[in-house]
Amino acid sequence: MTHRQKVLIVEDDHSARVELGDVLRDAGYQVLEAPGGEAALRLAVSGDPAVILLDLILPDGAGFDLLDRLRHLPSGERISIVAVSGFEERIRDAKLAGARFDAYLLKPFGIAQLLSTVADALTARRAVEA
Repeated sequence: MTHRQKVLIVEDDHSARVELGDVLRDAGYQVLEAPGGEAALRLAVSGDPAVILLDLILPDGAGFDLLDRLRHLPSGERISIVAVSGFEERIRDAKLAGARFDAYLLKPFGIAQLLSTVADALTARRAVEA
């Protein structure tokens, strides 16, 4: 199964980033990886991802700040951005603040939940583009 869709993983934990990337590649996605915000911004522009999995806690800034910067890119509104965190309160805070995430993943999550969330994000993106 080849999706040919690009997924950008923004995660500072190398092993978590590699594990997510392996799962997504095995499912047929093209994977881009960034350890932090600045690299994520560069890849969001040059790599044209359809979905971004964005860890809410990064060493070079909060995921909320990066979300705002990503949404202000020319392609920012067409990208589905999924908030990822190991802290339930971070996700709750994002929802309460009205952050413009398209979906949320609370760590730890299973492979089926990851793939379902990415597939749903792609479906939502296609609906917006139509």
